[in-house]
Amino acid sequence: MKVDIKFIIALAAVHLLYVIQGGFIFTSLLIIFASMGGISLLMTIVAAASLKSEMKVRKKQFTTGDRGEFYLTVSNDSYFFMPFLRVFTGKEELDVRSASPRDATQIPFRYDFRKRGIYEFKDITLEIRDAFNIISTRRVFKREEIRVYPKLKSLNPREYVPGFGTLGSSRTALSKEDHYSQRELRRYSPGDSLRKVNWKVSAKYGEIFVKIGESMRSRDHLLLLDMSESVYQLDDDGSHEENLVSYALSVSRDILKRGYEQTFVINGKERKIFEVNSGKDFDALMEYMVTADSHNRKELGTFLTERADDFRDRGSLLVFTGSLSKSAAIKIADLKSGKNSVTVFTFEVKEGAGIENAEIGTVIMGEEG
Repeated sequence: MKVDIKFIIALAAVHLLYVIQGGFIFTSLLIIFASMGGISLLMTIVAAASLKSEMKVRKKQFTTGDRGEFYLTVSNDSYFFMPFLRVFTGKEELDVRSASPRDATQIPFRYDFRKRGIYEFKDITLEIRDAFNIISTRRVFKREEIRVYPKLKSLNPREYVPGFGTLGSSRTALSKEDHYSQRELRRYSPGDSLRKVNWKVSAKYGEIFVKIGESMRSRDHLLLLDMSESVYQLDDDGSHEENLVSYALSVSRDILKRGYEQTFVINGKERKIFEVNSGKDFDALMEYMVTADSHNRKELGTFLTERADDFRDRGSLLVFTGSLSKSAAIKIADLKSGKNSVTVFTFEVKEGAGIENAEIGTVIMGEEG
């Protein structure tokens, strides 16, 4: 609660003149000023107790680039007229309203979500002032947590055909199901995946048989998202980072839609590995990426060196990095073999970091993806 400094100075001056001079005029002025202060205090206390303020949202989940539309609602449950209600976002004044007795007023508010994250809007406040503009108090709007998810793109498969479609899952030895690991067959049951049907045996016996046992499909595809600081340093507002995450998750979703299982590895503050075999697994990955950022200090080349054995036996390796360095390019080239495919997504290739192996696909991502 704050009291206007000008009123305090005026009240002190009137009180001083009342003590020195006395008389009807200064006595009346002192009574008037004291009454105004008392009424202001009463109105402010009543307003603070009877006013309800909250931020209402039409939806609780947004994606990067969305514009959120909110309503700041102020309800006056008292029988007094509230003449001055000011809404602030931080130090910026958003609107000035009044509230009639037993009534509510709404203030539209828009916000552009440029980055992923959890938004709490702690800086939206309501300032309440009395009719004499003497006493003011502030309160924070009751708010809901807003989660902003990565924006998924509608990708043209040709955007990542190099190193994926030409030498990818359907043609690599590692991406083919290991028939020697299928120990048993059983008759088809409703709900079984058609991918597990053994068509040769089914044709021979006139019944549909499916394979059971260990499958190597989860080892087909590995997506590596580089969340090192090199991504964050590319721009000031973090748009490159958002674009990089968007590309990686969009490709992941596309691979899942094609019916392929995958492993999603993140080179971040902590190494995270997600086995993405279903829509539920992908949702868990999306939840994690709401708050994951590129403040990791481990360079991609170093990470690839430490985890080379994990990447070398994958049928399809897709690497997403903000800037392809020479050391990372060398390590990626070492992972390429005749049995796998490799595709690198990046915003820029540093001088001397070109990948000479023509069988490694390189996709240069644009500003807008």
